[in-house]
Amino acid sequence: MARRAKGDLDGAISDYNKDIGLNSDDAAAYVNRATARYLKDDLDGAISDCTKAISLDPKFAVAYAGRGLALLSKGKDDEAGQDFTKAFGLDATLKPRFEALADDIKQKRKVTPKP
Repeated sequence: MARRAKGDLDGAISDYNKDIGLNSDDAAAYVNRATARYLKDDLDGAISDCTKAISLDPKFAVAYAGRGLALLSKGKDDEAGQDFTKAFGLDATLKPRFEALADDIKQKRKVTPKP
């Protein structure tokens, strides 16, 4: 997490890979790697990691919210909405933070046309 905080996303992903290699049942490690992948604009990787985290811990609200952000970034609004609904149902305290992030994504899509 220290590497991610310093902007060393490749180093962070490498560290999370090692963590997952040591404990493949650690849902939080997958979500951490998903976050780094998302920040690198590897949306498919982020979605895959969040999906794995959800399979390991179906009540991991942050995994649903993170996958929702990645899906929203890909323009899959309906799927993202389903994940946000699930996340906020599990942990309502996430709603303000993730709604703000979702609003930022939607605003950027309005400003930056898709190719």
